Amino acid sequence: MSYGNGMNFSFLGDRGTAVRIDRCEGYVNAVYAEVRVRLNPVVGSGWCEHGGTTAIFDGPTALSTHTFGLGLGDMTEVDWAKIEDFYRERSSPTVHKVSTLAAAETFGRLSERGYRMINAANVLVQRLDRVVVREATGVRRAEPSDENAWVEAAVRGFGAPVEALEALSRGMFHNASMAHFLVETEGRIVATGSVGVHQGVALIAGGSTVPEFRGRGAQAALLAARLDYARSAGCELAAMSCSPGSPSHRNGLRAGFEMVYSRLKWRKELVYHLTN
Repeated sequence: MSYGNGMNFSFLGDRGTAVRIDRCEGYVNAVYAEVRVRLNPVVGSGWCEHGGTTAIFDGPTALSTHTFGLGLGDMTEVDWAKIEDFYRERSSPTVHKVSTLAAAETFGRLSERGYRMINAANVLVQRLDRVVVREATGVRRAEPSDENAWVEAAVRGFGAPVEALEALSRGMFHNASMAHFLVETEGRIVATGSVGVHQGVALIAGGSTVPEFRGRGAQAALLAARLDYARSAGCELAAMSCSPGSPSHRNGLRAGFEMVYSRLKWRKELVYHLTN
């Protein structure tokens, strides 16, 4: 199995890298939205793309309801309006995840259009030709028969709210653009993780460990297995998004990832216009 060697490699954090990563995430999440249509059509999940920005909807409060790529393409005023209309028609606030490598004018336009920044995350990247091989014991690829146990373990690791996380994890498991892995101890799934692949970029996502098995190296092993899978799939880059200072952030740095840029989360509340 592959694993980063912890050395500090210089990585050029340019806008082209951000474009590739956001396109990968946009694609993986668009496939997820289509899965959710099949699994639970009542929600009205869907996606659209305008001006290089991919908008995902999976319910007004869903963690996956937001855009990728804003400010990394050529967004016209018409494109801005179309994306906001996409969410307004679904009675949802508009949420953008915006790279700090986006065009500078993007942030002024967000403020002008009534958005406020609500969160931030770091994007870590690793070149897969710099990965060395290490053993990832106890990890295997998830099989279709593992679905319920995999979802249950993922939800337990992530924590509440259970209903939203169950829907997210089950949709992820059925996402054909992703491969899913697990750590098994005494016949029980204790940790889960996924990797999405698109156009030479691997998206590391969904790492979760049940509370009583944390701190035993499960996520390090899962990360190694997913990097190995990504390299065998022909990917050049692996990327992961995580909260600053989180266990995922620390695991990524230990595995040889570098922080390349941040993503700022901007939200515009839904405004209802009352008429007489």
